[in-house]
Amino acid sequence: MILSKENFWKSLGFKDLEADEYKRRTTAVELGFFSALGGVFYTVLYSYLGFPNLTVATISYVIVFFINLFLLNILKNYSLFKTIQLLSYLAFPLAAQLIIGGFIQGSAVALASFLAPAGALLYAERKIARRYFYGFAALISAAGVVKFYF
Repeated sequence: MILSKENFWKSLGFKDLEADEYKRRTTAVELGFFSALGGVFYTVLYSYLGFPNLTVATISYVIVFFINLFLLNILKNYSLFKTIQLLSYLAFPLAAQLIIGGFIQGSAVALASFLAPAGALLYAERKIARRYFYGFAALISAAGVVKFYF
């Protein structure tokens, strides 16, 4: 069996969908792949520069993404995939920034958590995107408070 793009999407359960839903789902998976690719690049770069401990969050994200993709392939449960991805976009950049040492040392890498509400706008409903935006704002504020007082 030759694995074409269409066969790949069908293997994930993306068949017999309306065009808009098909686009949402494929966009979610593609965004995950590109984020994982960025995580791999970040990991290699920081390991090469001598800071391997700074890559824990990105390595964790890449692992979670591929486990999530595997679960999607097995379970065909897109709702679970979507939720795990959005929570990963929210949590792992913030964790990376906290590991690095805060907003200044981490060059505000936690702002990558904005992928959660932006991704929700792309492949979920507005109501869900609004919740992720509020979660993003709360986590960024909490990270600022934690680094200021501790």
